[in-house]
Amino acid sequence: MNNMTTDNPWNFLAMAEEKVQATVFNNTRGRKKSKSKTENDDDDSPEEKRRKFLERNPSKCRQKKKAAMEDLKSKADSLEAENNTLKTRVNEHREELLSLKDLLLRHENCSCNIIQEYIVKYYQQ
Repeated sequence: MNNMTTDNPWNFLAMAEEKVQATVFNNTRGRKKSKSKTENDDDDSPEEKRRKFLERNPSKCRQKKKAAMEDLKSKADSLEAENNTLKTRVNEHREELLSLKDLLLRHENCSCNIIQEYIVKYYQQ
């Protein structure tokens, strides 16, 4: 610290500032600053960086890829099951339609106008 006298009222500001700087200096003296992740990476050689990258990321990448494949497989299985169900329903409806048409054609001599109109349209096709 400088040997300032306290006669001047502005000297106390300079003295206080010096005390703060001395305290900060004393608190940080003898300590090493910790390096951040990017500073540690800057010290590594390109081979070391690649080795660290390969240690860390490929397993994550494989895990993500495997999870995505399992998800796609489960979606494909559910869609295939739904498709089979829908195909079965389509076939059931076709069979029902054919049986209803057959039933209508058996009533060819019936006096119902709706049935007669359907039969005329059916034969016109």
